[in-house]
Amino acid sequence: MGGSIRTHNGHLKILHALASIDRRHGGPSRSVVGLCDALSRENGQIHLLTQIVDEDRALLDRDKLRDVHLHIIRTRSLLNYDICSYLRTKATIIDLMCEGHVQLLHGHGIWTPFNHNIISCAYRLKVPCIVSPRGMLEPWALAYKRWKKSVMWWLYQRRDLLRSTVFHATSEQEAKAIRMVGIKQPIAVIPNGVVAPKTHGCDARAANSSIKRILFLSRLHPKKGVLNLIEAWKSIGRSDWKLCIAGPGEAGHIADVLARVRSYRLNESVEIVGEVRDEAKWSLMRESDLLVLPTFSENFGLVVGEALACGVPVITTKGAPWKDLEAHKCGWWIDIGVEPLISALEEAMSLTDEERCEMGRRGRGLMENKYTWKAAAKKMEEVYKWMINGGDRPECVV
Repeated sequence: MGGSIRTHNGHLKILHALASIDRRHGGPSRSVVGLCDALSRENGQIHLLTQIVDEDRALLDRDKLRDVHLHIIRTRSLLNYDICSYLRTKATIIDLMCEGHVQLLHGHGIWTPFNHNIISCAYRLKVPCIVSPRGMLEPWALAYKRWKKSVMWWLYQRRDLLRSTVFHATSEQEAKAIRMVGIKQPIAVIPNGVVAPKTHGCDARAANSSIKRILFLSRLHPKKGVLNLIEAWKSIGRSDWKLCIAGPGEAGHIADVLARVRSYRLNESVEIVGEVRDEAKWSLMRESDLLVLPTFSENFGLVVGEALACGVPVITTKGAPWKDLEAHKCGWWIDIGVEPLISALEEAMSLTDEERCEMGRRGRGLMENKYTWKAAAKKMEEVYKWMINGGDRPECVV
């Protein structure tokens, strides 16, 4: 697909670019860091270019980036146009190219001026470019703030996509969404990896079994379906179960969630704990009996994989690509909406502790066998080599 490969000590030289790797900004901030970390361990010279507004307040996984060359562009805004950061980004890419550090660009996300800059540089410098839309071409995502995206689509986004060499989807479902906007280029379907904790949750839950816990753990954003979850919870009314809502979010949507909880008088059975990180997050997950993600749209749904890795059964919607929940009998994969959510919750809550733990064990086995970062990095490396060297198309490319 390209010229002969040039490596340094046998290393692939890849530049990844993501608008933000601050963990408060959703799944890609964790999954891209996980991918870069795994690639650097698997014989890659990996560079990661990103933006920061306030470095002192940013939450970066620096431990996972110890073997990754990190390039930080300071900017006034992650989403809006900033000519100074735009020029610094371009200069950084050109310098890395001139110094022989980059064979291929891997851009994560679309729509922002930062993402536009990455693809434009790759096109002008004649560098192969793979783009991971990270769910931003899903139907729900396209409909959200549609008027603004329509303007960007015709200004630069459509042209950028057509200039990309290859696309990366984290599921077959996302690959179909990419095709629906007219993309003809090859698509590599490679799921994210998930780090499985050393211990799972059944023992922790047994020690605190008087009150059962259902956990929602994600960004509080309209697409995550939290309001649907509260509607369903109002109808169930179980005093022996509590709903815990955890995660950062947009101030306006958090206010909507709080107002809905108060108006339904659910304060006794619904706990809103805000953002949880690191070991506190894993402890909360392990001590929960069920995780619920009633999302409208996900390209992967990292929290689903994390819950399964903790041995926690999951309910999520068909807006997320998790049919494995049904295939491996470790959760419920339901239609979007309040009524299907009520039905799944009631069924999950009616099971015995041991039945839910058995589902959790099957889920943990699934994650250990299928969704590891080492496996994802190996497939991604095959795609990179194919893009640079040509030859037989990898099996994961459709």
